[in-house]
Amino acid sequence: MEQLYPVDCLVCGERLAGGVQICDGCRGCLAAIVDASCPRCGRPDSPAESPCGSCQRQPPRFVTVHAPWRYREPLASWIRGFKYANQLGLERTLADLADEQLTDWLATYRIDALLAVPLHRGRLRERGYNQADRLAALLARMHGLPHLRRGLVRHRPTPAQSALPDRRRRTNVRDAFRAEGQAVYGRRIALVDDVITTGATADAAAAALLEAGAAAVYVVAVARA
Repeated sequence: MEQLYPVDCLVCGERLAGGVQICDGCRGCLAAIVDASCPRCGRPDSPAESPCGSCQRQPPRFVTVHAPWRYREPLASWIRGFKYANQLGLERTLADLADEQLTDWLATYRIDALLAVPLHRGRLRERGYNQADRLAALLARMHGLPHLRRGLVRHRPTPAQSALPDRRRRTNVRDAFRAEGQAVYGRRIALVDDVITTGATADAAAAALLEAGAAAVYVVAVARA
């Protein structure tokens, strides 16, 4: 059994039993997406009855997004620290936040397996880890689902999406991914990432998975910008 050591709440400093670094009181201070959001891309403050204007103009290849929190402070700083600053101690907290109401969501869409948005091998070598893959591994274990470590590769290096304006993000990742049919064929895949901004990366990855024979692609993230 995994040993969990006492930790302090990231917000108020309260000593907790271990693992998740946010107490129940401070969890309520995070910006949850409780109002209407786009049923396709998860964009907050968009009527839930129909896709947002962007999804109507160019429907994404994924079916829908589960991202329970808005990308706002202090959560945004935790995600950046986990992603860029080797703050791996945050992974359990972020996985727990992504897990908000995830059980029913996974059952509703009959998800077969979880698979992380991959990094290009050069960026993986530079960073030393793929933060999305660490989240995918934890979530898969929490829900007893397969975690596909293979099946999707980013075969073309691309500039960081965060450095680009929204209008260039889709072209930046176009054809950047390649999927392996043997791993994903016929499966309903939940694609895991830390944060969804425009959805361009998830869309490009979903396109590759569908081309390789995946039955359908869905997206799970901690937060939605």
